[in-house]
Amino acid sequence: MASFTSFLPKDVKFHRGRVTSIDHPAGKIILDDGKELQFDYLVVATGSNYGGPLKSVSKDLETLTTEIKDMAGRIKEANRILIIGGGSTGVELAGEIATDLPEKKVTLAHAGPALIPGPFKAQTGVRALRKLQALGVNVELDVKVKGLKPEEVAQGYTHTTRTVQATSIYAWAKGAPNSHLLTSLGAETMDEKGYVKVEPTLQLSRYPNIFAVGDVCNADIDLASAARGQGALAATNLLALLHSTSPPKLTTYRKMPNIIMVTIGRNDGVFALPFMVLGGWITRMLKGKDFMVGLFRKEVDLSS
Repeated sequence: MASFTSFLPKDVKFHRGRVTSIDHPAGKIILDDGKELQFDYLVVATGSNYGGPLKSVSKDLETLTTEIKDMAGRIKEANRILIIGGGSTGVELAGEIATDLPEKKVTLAHAGPALIPGPFKAQTGVRALRKLQALGVNVELDVKVKGLKPEEVAQGYTHTTRTVQATSIYAWAKGAPNSHLLTSLGAETMDEKGYVKVEPTLQLSRYPNIFAVGDVCNADIDLASAARGQGALAATNLLALLHSTSPPKLTTYRKMPNIIMVTIGRNDGVFALPFMVLGGWITRMLKGKDFMVGLFRKEVDLSS
């Protein structure tokens, strides 16, 4: 597996560490080991915090690999698997398990009335539900988890409460923006949901030398495609600021179309476009084979 330093340009310095605070007046960030890094411009791309084990951030590759292998082992040993949260990640996990391990009893519990919520066409969730059910997944909609206990989970319904037994439980709560670092810049820096508020140029209004991109900011929906576009635009604006002797005209961000591609096993899925929802064949061709890992490796020149 390639490291970050293997695809970064030679003049880019990589520091591994956890940022504990931002000292804007001094133009520096402080790492958990006490090291300080100075900045003229700062880009915050800290993403989201998730309730699922696959979003683990480990200190080294060996630990992360062990965590993933342990999770895979627990899934193989389990008889009944409960997945909490019917967003794209929960749907994909349920589909993968049901496809590769059809003998498992998989339940997907979702608090909303439809799977894959968001600004997508209603048929997105309808088709995903139908495809999961065809794989034998038990999908429970409009349920809220009231508590977790070893070997069981209590689900609260509108009119009743029942307990679902599960050998393994995986929670996929919607990601919360990982924006705590910016609290020192003032409460007005973030909106009511904790997203960093940015201008159309992706700058913070009170701190124009700070940019925020991706899931941590309120510029767009939390999707990788939006984050990629924001990263490119922030880079364009940074270069304009660095190379101009007078205030340049900066590029503004335009929201991405409401598009999402969700695999349901490696052979099926849904591909929602603003005007229609496509089925499994195109999802299989574009994403199902390798979850687009090959595409991203090519982008950073790691195709070999």
